[in-house]
Amino acid sequence: KVKSIKLPNNAFKNNKKKGSIILASAIVSIVGCLALLALVAIPFIRRRMIKKRDLIRRMQMLERQYNVVVPRKFTYKQLAKATKNFSKDNLLGTGGFGSVYKGDREYLAELCTIGRLRHRNILQLRGWSHKNKLLLLVYDFMANGSLDEFITGQNLLDWNTRCKILIGLASALLYLHEECGDPIVHRDVKPNNVMLDEEFNPYLGDFGLARLLKNTTGVITKLAGTLGYMAPELIYTSKATTESDVYSFGVVALEVVSGMRVSYLVGDLCLMDYAWDMHVKGSLVECVDSKLGGDFEKDQAIWILCTTLAFSHLDSKLRPYMRKVLMIFG
Repeated sequence: KVKSIKLPNNAFKNNKKKGSIILASAIVSIVGCLALLALVAIPFIRRRMIKKRDLIRRMQMLERQYNVVVPRKFTYKQLAKATKNFSKDNLLGTGGFGSVYKGDREYLAELCTIGRLRHRNILQLRGWSHKNKLLLLVYDFMANGSLDEFITGQNLLDWNTRCKILIGLASALLYLHEECGDPIVHRDVKPNNVMLDEEFNPYLGDFGLARLLKNTTGVITKLAGTLGYMAPELIYTSKATTESDVYSFGVVALEVVSGMRVSYLVGDLCLMDYAWDMHVKGSLVECVDSKLGGDFEKDQAIWILCTTLAFSHLDSKLRPYMRKVLMIFG
């Protein structure tokens, strides 16, 4: 048999009072935790704000020092959105730019160096983003990708287009070496770093390994560049010079004219040795891409190939300057 029990009149009042006390204690605990988190977070937020303000101040200082406007800074979020979170479908290529800056001043100065370059055949730096140790650079979009895709690809470049590309690249290097103030050595001239717009105008890009010369004797650095395009003297001197860029240009020119990669073997000879062998035999014209079907200017091709061999001279001082190259190629 079920019995009913009468509760005291104050039973519900006591429970309600206890509930209010527990709720108040919880609110106090939450507010206390938030206050503690705020005390811990404030120094970090303050340091972040100071760092950002200091970055802006250094930017302004370097703008005055270099007399240029630093390229626009994008947020990481903006670039992630524009590239669909850096999707592989939007990947155009890879370059030599990596974690090469040890301090903010050097990093910003290098950005200013790249940002102040103004030439019709140099890929224009439009902006940048820096998050943690990740550096992202923003350049103009190039409709035809890189020259590398056309060296041995299915899309054949006619002779005039090949000459146009080589003349544009030579003009860009002349600007870096002689016309932009203190000489700049690119250190990684190769087809991958030559971008082509919709009309196949060439643009030299990827200055991640570039170095500013304060004098004409070169700059000693860690061995950097791409095998096959690196001048032989770099292996034992580690001194990057304008002449080492000239050597790299010569390799690119030989690839463009021949339609073969520097790593290819022609019989038992590498591409450069094959070109020298044909030169000795008086058959240098045979190095021209056979896919052109003879549709090219023979005398001009021989001039370009002879100059290309001069670029590979073991004595770097005997290599032609880019200004002379333009006179020959033009």
